[in-house]
Amino acid sequence: MAQHQRLISLIEPPVSLSDSNMSAYVEGTYDLLVRLADHQQWDEAALTALTKKIASTVNDANLKTQFSNWQASSATVGSSAFTTLFAASSMAPMDKMRQLLSILGAHLNSNTGDLVADHEFAREAGPSDPFWRELAHTVQAAFPNGLAQDDATVRMVHQLRYLIDAHNVAFVRRSFELNGENDLEALIAFDKDAIAHGNIASKADSSRMHNKQPEALARGVLPALPTANFKRLVDFHSEFVIAPVPEPTFIIVPLGQIANVNDVPAYVRGLTLEERNALVNGASFNYADTNDYGQPESRHALFDVNYGENDPMVRRLAMKPYTSPRAEPRAIALLQQQYDAAVQQR
Repeated sequence: MAQHQRLISLIEPPVSLSDSNMSAYVEGTYDLLVRLADHQQWDEAALTALTKKIASTVNDANLKTQFSNWQASSATVGSSAFTTLFAASSMAPMDKMRQLLSILGAHLNSNTGDLVADHEFAREAGPSDPFWRELAHTVQAAFPNGLAQDDATVRMVHQLRYLIDAHNVAFVRRSFELNGENDLEALIAFDKDAIAHGNIASKADSSRMHNKQPEALARGVLPALPTANFKRLVDFHSEFVIAPVPEPTFIIVPLGQIANVNDVPAYVRGLTLEERNALVNGASFNYADTNDYGQPESRHALFDVNYGENDPMVRRLAMKPYTSPRAEPRAIALLQQQYDAAVQQR
């Protein structure tokens, strides 16, 4: 009871609300705080930040629906409400990550030991959403020794990057493939929209690690590639890798499919070239802030390159005969130039 009395004291006076709705506002805020405190275990700092956000945005129009939306949003990773709670919480970074995984319904499949999530990220969280940077910084703080340890939570956090990438690909397709555009055209449209609205657009980046080929072919620069995957980064964290032929297509590591595979060797043997290309060379998500790979105490190496045995089992097996070229395939520079020119076109 004392805890609930404390929650009442956190309720902020609304900026714009009529007296007739004040009782419903207090009741709605209180019910939400009880749910967040008792069932999701958010701390006072997080709850205080959310009540301030509610007080600044709530209005007289359909108040009950507004609180239903707040409840749904606070239980959806990547939403505005969740981001407010996550960023403001004074919990230890490791506890915040466990909280995030719990709300996602994240667990390891009993067969492959790979990440399965029962719930999705917020649909409105696009590749440049501030939540992704907040998440990346929390991972850096929670795992100062990197993501190569043999630990269940570390394994889930490492593999989470593949779910984030799949989410971002789905966002771009859903938002920018409205008239039959292909993936390349959709990403160009995303960048044009970002530039028009002062948001973060994608930048070219080396895709050497995303052009792995069977080791017998990878002698220096890849010879006579039938395709050359190229990469674009949004705020460095969000990554897109596109295979340009036969039709420009985003390639991702299909964690949702491979986490539950029963017979891993048989699955890998049955892969088509396109499926193996996606599995071996697909995009992920960077927890580091910049590409400082090769420098002393590289953060990119610590959080995004060196992950021990924590990659999905199917991907580890599929990659065994594959290796990266020693240099960036020459075709990539031309593809990036063509892409940047297309973004600048009116």
